[in-house]
Amino acid sequence: MTGRLDELERGSTRIFWTLIASGIVLAIGLAIYGIKTTHKVAGPLFKVRLYFAKMKEGRFDTVYPLRKGDQLVDFYEHFRSAHAGVVAFEKADIAKLKALITAAEAAGQGDHASVATLREILARKEKALA
Repeated sequence: MTGRLDELERGSTRIFWTLIASGIVLAIGLAIYGIKTTHKVAGPLFKVRLYFAKMKEGRFDTVYPLRKGDQLVDFYEHFRSAHAGVVAFEKADIAKLKALITAAEAAGQGDHASVATLREILARKEKALA
């Protein structure tokens, strides 16, 4: 009878340690999965934040696509579309400024202070798109 109780005790101890080890492996696996999943969501948000910071500084860099497997694809595509719209407005403004400066120069007003201001604005806008 004592042998049988010892055998049951060893089996119980083995089951206990197996459950502990399984729990640890499961916790590590879930942690790794959680980190990968949050990076797939946080990555696009981080990129959008960087682009907004550049736009705030007056720079309109090229918006590159997301990594394969990233989440928030629809949100990111809406952002890319909005960014492209702002860039299009900037390009239209550049064309209008160039036409206005050319017209002022043709009218003999190229040395006027307001034309110099327009040139500064034009240079700033062109630099933002470079």
